[in-house]
Formats: sequence, structure tokens, C-alpha cells
Amino acid sequence: MVLEQAGKVATGSIDALKSQPLMLALVLLQVFVLAAVLYSSINRQTSIDKQFTHVFELLAACMKGQTVP
Repeated sequence: MVLEQAGKVATGSIDALKSQPLMLALVLLQVFVLAAVLYSSINRQTSIDKQFTHVFELLAACMKGQTVP
């Protein structure tokens, strides 16, 4: 039932966009921008995680042999 309604909405949206190619182009552009931002965010987070891991390893090496009060 829900999938049928979603299919009808998707079909109606696609039919509406077929008559307006500029709007279709803008929607596709937005999808590409969203994908690029998501990729950049994931890539940046991976880099930050690596940097924090390196910092924590350096701190652990500096603290070796010392007791924590």
C-alpha cells in the first residue's frame, strides 16, 4: 500500500519534471551537490579520525612510565 503510493508520487513527479527540463536539471544539480558535500564530509571525518589517533598515540608514548594521580 505504502509502496504503491510512493510509486504514484514518484511517477507523478517525474511526469511533471519531463515537461520542465530546467527544473529537472536543477533537481539533478542539487542531487550532485548533496552527494559531493556528503563525500567531502565523510572524507574530512576520516582524516580527522586519523589525526586524533596519531595525537593519542603520541600522548600515550609521552605518558609511558608516568603514573596518573
